Amino acid sequence: MKMTVNRIRVVVLGSPRSGKSAVVVRYLTKRYIGEYSSTGDFLYQHRVAFDGAVSEVEILDTSNCAIRGCLLDHVRWGEAFAVVYSVCERRSFLAAAELLALLERTRLPGCAAVTLLGNKRDLEHAR
Repeated sequence: MKMTVNRIRVVVLGSPRSGKSAVVVRYLTKRYIGEYSSTGDFLYQHRVAFDGAVSEVEILDTSNCAIRGCLLDHVRWGEAFAVVYSVCERRSFLAAAELLALLERTRLPGCAAVTLLGNKRDLEHAR
């Protein structure tokens, strides 16, 4: 019997240095790596089995979308979104709020799952 594989496209958005790549790598590998390249977007594929079904999760880790002008393309591609901000930087939170507003304007209400992630909680000394 062939198992059906569902697919979901997740886009990780956030301001530069908010920790988007760290969140993605931590999810995929259960490890923290301190240095990341912010020169381009990375697409990761990951299989998840849950309740007898297998899902192919495609995760797009974005970099400098607002500067390169590809943000709307990423929003159209995605089916779910993780908006990441650094709890150490107010500007990062304000940028996340703008991204949430953009998602609300460009995606039909209820058509996409959106999660807001506060990152870098462990850097209490930087707040």
